[in-house]
Amino acid sequence: MRIPSRSARRATGAALLTVVLSACPSPEQNADAGGGSSSSANEVAAAAPSAGVIDSALPLEEELRRFRADLPHVPVALTGGATGRDALAREFAGALTRADTASLRRMLLTKAEFAYLIYPASSYTRPPYRQAPSLVWMQLEHGSETGLRRLLARRAGRPIAHAGASCMAAPEVAGASRLWRQCRLRSVPAPGDTVAERLFGVIVEHRGRFKFASYANEL
Repeated sequence: MRIPSRSARRATGAALLTVVLSACPSPEQNADAGGGSSSSANEVAAAAPSAGVIDSALPLEEELRRFRADLPHVPVALTGGATGRDALAREFAGALTRADTASLRRMLLTKAEFAYLIYPASSYTRPPYRQAPSLVWMQLEHGSETGLRRLLARRAGRPIAHAGASCMAAPEVAGASRLWRQCRLRSVPAPGDTVAERLFGVIVEHRGRFKFASYANEL
């Protein structure tokens, strides 16, 4: 049997390493805090975070202190949003039909709410999913901005016959919060015809209030 030369073995090893690295998801791919190229870590985050991604060697307390430094107040509850998943989806459908960007933005988790109410109890604070709050928030914002542009360009002004929201059967529990993943807006465009679309990312429930983590979607 012919034994490959040392240079041939090195070339083969390099090719295999390239394949392995290309298969590893980037933080943006992990980010959803929604569809097409901007699907759910942009959800809290729509798919679970990828293991083994550690953003910083700084202690968590210092990362949080820096992230919160420019925030004007400490929230004690979610503001805006709705009191249920279906109610939130109904408000979303109405605002999208009206092309009401201000209302759509009010349904989103704010930076302060994320920093004080959601992130501290999330899986992003612990190995093997640990990521700095600034990185997770950047992913959520990117997913929302991209998703909102697509929503307004492709669906704004079109009536939606809202029929509720459906998510995974069981939410992810994170402290006082519950994260509803893989959520879809159900609508009835014609009698007997129900359509389910992923037009937003994770729905965050915190002490009875519901908001969107992002507008990352499948459009």
